Amino acid sequence: MSSEWPLVSIDNIKATRSGSIAIGPFGSRMKSDCYVSNGVRVVRGTNLTGGRSFSGDFVFITPEKAAELNSANLLPNDLVFPHRGAIGEVGIVPNDGERYVLSSSMMKLTCAADGAHPDFIYYFFKSEAGRFELLKNASQVGTPGIGQPLTSLKQIKLKLPPVDEQRSIAAALRALDDRIALLRETNATLEAIAQALFKSWFVDFDPVRAKSQGQAPAGMDEATAALFPDAFEESALGLVPIGWRAKTLDDLADLNLEPGQCEVILSELCTLTLPM
Repeated sequence: MSSEWPLVSIDNIKATRSGSIAIGPFGSRMKSDCYVSNGVRVVRGTNLTGGRSFSGDFVFITPEKAAELNSANLLPNDLVFPHRGAIGEVGIVPNDGERYVLSSSMMKLTCAADGAHPDFIYYFFKSEAGRFELLKNASQVGTPGIGQPLTSLKQIKLKLPPVDEQRSIAAALRALDDRIALLRETNATLEAIAQALFKSWFVDFDPVRAKSQGQAPAGMDEATAALFPDAFEESALGLVPIGWRAKTLDDLADLNLEPGQCEVILSELCTLTLPM
């Protein structure tokens, strides 16, 4: 039961090695003139976009420069957090063979293997409670920032089950995350298909062009094909399927606009060609 789990601080679950909780290098140690075209990836707040994996564009430094930065270097399964800018985001360093190092706006946590599973800690920080803990000491004046980021991180407390339970809980949550990601990809694919189909049918008029050439519209059943004419006629918009008319949104719907709003823009820009 979660009520029986001990309350522990982040400081209690860090690895024993030096630099297991660390902040990125001061800006003077990693200026933009340190960047090279390829090398060690620098993790910035822009690389954390809501999921566990990094995304977006990386900047790079040389391996020699990364070696100078010592504790700012990252290991697979380290958790990373912005302490300036995108506070409240969290990510995990992937085990993908790449090298990563913290930017000056980031901090990291290496978990003790025998006490805390990184995925479980990640999901804690993705929860409302964990996000609150990251945000509660942040200043909202100017660019959001945490005044004493490492002290604040170390003092965060959470209820922690045994490692085996952590692993099982994290695995279930990750399976749900993977399923959600797959559904989002599927939705994006279906949306792209729908957009392409709409353009083919109602912008390029491919079914009408096919029928005008005595061909059956590609990928369309007979009942649907019968809804499209087999010839074009001139209109104010140029050639349109015969029998179709150009209409504005204002002709088709009550837009409930207040006087002086976007009537002219809508009338001029939102002209549609519709079957009659």
